[in-house]
Amino acid sequence: MKMIKRKINTISAILVLASVTSAYSQIQINLNKSFADSLGCNICANIGFTPEREMSRYTESGSPVTNGRSAYSSRRKTITEIFFSGEDKISGVRVLCRIINSAGNTDAAEYLESKLNKTANIYGVWGLWFYSYGKRKFIQGESTNEAVFNQECYFEISPLLNVDGIKTGYMGNDFLSKSGGIESALESYASAKLIVSSRDSILTISARGTKYEPAHFTLEKNGEGEIRGDGIIAECNIYDDSGFLVYEGMRIIFIKNSNPETRFKGMKSREQLNVIALPRISIHDILSRIEKKEDGRECIFETLPVEMVILSTYNN
Repeated sequence: MKMIKRKINTISAILVLASVTSAYSQIQINLNKSFADSLGCNICANIGFTPEREMSRYTESGSPVTNGRSAYSSRRKTITEIFFSGEDKISGVRVLCRIINSAGNTDAAEYLESKLNKTANIYGVWGLWFYSYGKRKFIQGESTNEAVFNQECYFEISPLLNVDGIKTGYMGNDFLSKSGGIESALESYASAKLIVSSRDSILTISARGTKYEPAHFTLEKNGEGEIRGDGIIAECNIYDDSGFLVYEGMRIIFIKNSNPETRFKGMKSREQLNVIALPRISIHDILSRIEKKEDGRECIFETLPVEMVILSTYNN
């Protein structure tokens, strides 16, 4: 993956951003190597999720709904994102679960509400969660008596696709929440160093907190990609809103049976597509690098190894 360095201002912006955000302490996540391997091999994950509380709901304008269920019911068709926090009791990871574009289809959300403090089998796109907050250390499987808040979730399922056989209705059409430009997103990821090591079957990953918000950009098809059971993984060139090439060969994730996956399959080489995507740290890239290191030796990524999960197409 190669970032195309253009505009001196871009580099300056990265340096300024790094100086501003360096105040955030490192977050350390310790995962069982077998668990990390399973993530690196798959687009999606199936886990036993115990939701402990509903965190927030957002409207299509990106505004939070704060008045609870009554407000949600009265604005049923405008709710597009619903967040739950909890734990995967089997793997021992804190989980943030996000239902995306739920407008007009609330069955899965209402079912999760009914499963508070009970376990449900959920399936969706996995992601590591290094959000912007203070110094934290997470060890997979270690119990905690602390209250469940956003900053204590180190693993996410986003978007959620299925809960106990109930589909969420996500198809990757017309993502309604706000998204930012790809360059501002990449500057944020470029300013965050990631350090990883492996010892005694534990993978330790440390990084500064970073906001993982949807970004819009234009992708250019370079090849058919790798067709998998849960979607397609391809390398694409990335262009910003002004038509400038900002990345060559970025790792791109298409969710199976989504509208973006269907559109990608029908595209010709070098054809372009406008998309909205959610970034995630690439466990694939981490494992590819760390396996070449001796046990306990650190591997340093000067920028976050990021791949993009395509949520929706737009203006095509």
